[in-house]
Amino acid sequence: MTYKLLFNTTRVNQNNLVKCLEPSLRAFYGNEESRFNNLVFKYLSAISDKEITFCSLEIENELIASCLLVSSSLKLNGLNLPIFFLTQVVTEKKFRRMGYFALLLQKIEEFSRQKKRNILIVIARRAVTDLYWKFGFKGFSHFPEYNLKSSLKFPTLNSFNIASNKDLEILRYLHLQSVNSSNCKIARSKLFWQFILKNQSELNCKVLIPKDKMNQNYFILQNNVLIEASSRGDHQNLSSFFIETRNLFNQVKLDRFHSISRDLSLDIWDYTERFEAKEGHLYKLLDTLPKGIEYFFKEIARESGTVRLEISPLDQW
Repeated sequence: MTYKLLFNTTRVNQNNLVKCLEPSLRAFYGNEESRFNNLVFKYLSAISDKEITFCSLEIENELIASCLLVSSSLKLNGLNLPIFFLTQVVTEKKFRRMGYFALLLQKIEEFSRQKKRNILIVIARRAVTDLYWKFGFKGFSHFPEYNLKSSLKFPTLNSFNIASNKDLEILRYLHLQSVNSSNCKIARSKLFWQFILKNQSELNCKVLIPKDKMNQNYFILQNNVLIEASSRGDHQNLSSFFIETRNLFNQVKLDRFHSISRDLSLDIWDYTERFEAKEGHLYKLLDTLPKGIEYFFKEIARESGTVRLEISPLDQW
């Protein structure tokens, strides 16, 4: 008997969200309840202002592959371009290496065109980045950036210590506590931290921690640019921490949702956004776009060539 392969789309709401995220739970979270609950909360917060669609390939009601499409937009050269953000892509274990990933992408592209969204964007895990490149995706990253307007500042390290191996465990702990608000989304190994701490001078970076033991946080400067900061503690403690640190750098390159954004006054800092070709951040153009837009995407793709960098400078090591 031949069974018909079906592609289904379902609008995600509060009632079906957990069911739509179950494939991700099995594939990525190993039934870790706390991490999965955080994922559910993230999407519950987004449902109110974003249209989220659960897409699936099925045979006789058996799930083969699935994903979520989150409606969003990309601001570029004064235009607001509608896009789909592709996430939580899962092929069920028994159906892997059978071509269903490619078929799911094909169906998603058809659905996206129907919805007049001609740009797909995905942040892919390293293990599958090459697959997306195989099917026509190219790499880029979209980062916010703050630049100090005035150079009249007086750097001081009086309130901070340069981290060493004795701080290794606390750095690992603080990083894991802050990973959701960091531009580094990777849970680093002990070996990684040891390398960074040992080679700070050669890498032109400083890993700094407050002398005040009540304020457990760290930040990393590279050539006077803040490229990473933890964000542990309540808002009042964080504000105090960031106010102290901001005299030590003249540029900030962090995730747009990082807590420090609340404490960087635009009277002192210029806010801009930059695009860079990076690994993990991928896009695909599905249809003809205005020439200026297509040229822009070709330029950022050309910068990377076949070399795919990491999400933050530190992750290249």
